[in-house]
Amino acid sequence: MLADCAPWWRMQRAGRVPAGQETLGEAAARSVEHLVVLLLRYMPPGEAVELLTDQMASARDLAGVVRYRVGRVLRAMRRRRNLALDDGTGYQAMQDRLAAARAQAAQARSEALAAARAAVNAVRGADAGGRARWSRADEAAAAVKWATEPADVVPPPPVVLQTRALGDVSWARAVVRARAERARLAS
Repeated sequence: MLADCAPWWRMQRAGRVPAGQETLGEAAARSVEHLVVLLLRYMPPGEAVELLTDQMASARDLAGVVRYRVGRVLRAMRRRRNLALDDGTGYQAMQDRLAAARAQAAQARSEALAAARAAVNAVRGADAGGRARWSRADEAAAAVKWATEPADVVPPPPVVLQTRALGDVSWARAVVRARAERARLAS
């Protein structure tokens, strides 16, 4: 195998390195021979020759470069071989975690929505079933009475309390919409 690389090394390195150092010497060839044998377990000889002869013209230590390249390929092949393959259990575990997170988020949304409905019903003066205790006529009469009487005599009707409670949310939404509109018009 190293004999197949020698003509390529000689062609690239002739005139660039001292005479007699264009190819591996006997001692250097023996020091990398076992690595090349291992390399041939993982790749065909043609690819191995290409790996060992590519851009070797200016290498000061030819045996060191061969050792480095073979070692790099062997490490990569071992890593690839030791890579655990997923038989579907990892993917299933990920899907189970996602389903649990979605269920938890749905539960939290349901609880938040129930709390918001209870707060609105409390402000509206509704009973537990969500039915208003006041009719529209009662609300209108209370609103007129509240508007004409002094504040310390008549408490505000539920419709006014509801408007006040939701007013802050409506104002915040209006500000967000106005900013979004301004940004849309600016761009």
